[in-house]
Amino acid sequence: MVVGDLVAVWANDAGVPQRFEWGGHQYLVCPRPVPWVDRAPWWSMTETGLISDVEQQMWRVSGLDTTTGEITRVDLAVEEPGWWRLSGVQD
Repeated sequence: MVVGDLVAVWANDAGVPQRFEWGGHQYLVCPRPVPWVDRAPWWSMTETGLISDVEQQMWRVSGLDTTTGEITRVDLAVEEPGWWRLSGVQD
């Protein structure tokens, strides 16, 4: 369970995350996920010298572990349908 891991995410038709799986645990998103956009610094370059994706669609979610009942707050970066990147864990 490391920041940067790909996480299986199930979202509704509007793209809002409803549940996710991480580290062998299933989480239900509650109460309301918060969308935001992360911006890379303008000087970010790829190996070719071109600016890579400057904006990244993000969601801060509180996930209820369906086994333990514990709540974990994480930031998820939208990568592709069904697989998002864990970009942060909030304490």
